[in-house]
Amino acid sequence: MITRSILHKKQEIVLNILNSRLNYAIPMDRLSFRSKVCLSIALTIMFSFFVVQSAIVFKFIKASYYTSLFGYFCIIAFTPPFFSFVKEFLDNITSNEKDLLFPTLDV
Repeated sequence: MITRSILHKKQEIVLNILNSRLNYAIPMDRLSFRSKVCLSIALTIMFSFFVVQSAIVFKFIKASYYTSLFGYFCIIAFTPPFFSFVKEFLDNITSNEKDLLFPTLDV
């Protein structure tokens, strides 16, 4: 019983640290809904690509022409939502820099 509660506390601490680091790296509260959707679609596509490629490497699935097509489709399908997310993220950073820079220069 004691070890279980200690384990839960350690997991909670690790999750809090990871959550704070992720919020620092990608401030999710400042992202638009479209950007969050694009990011989640891109991550889902890459996760499925990773799972299938890992299954091929560990010989759970045989490598074939169709698995190659799946990999190609994943790369092609990943690029539009990811670049949409990157564009909006960079636009957000640029607008934030302008908001911070211009008030100090107007003095």
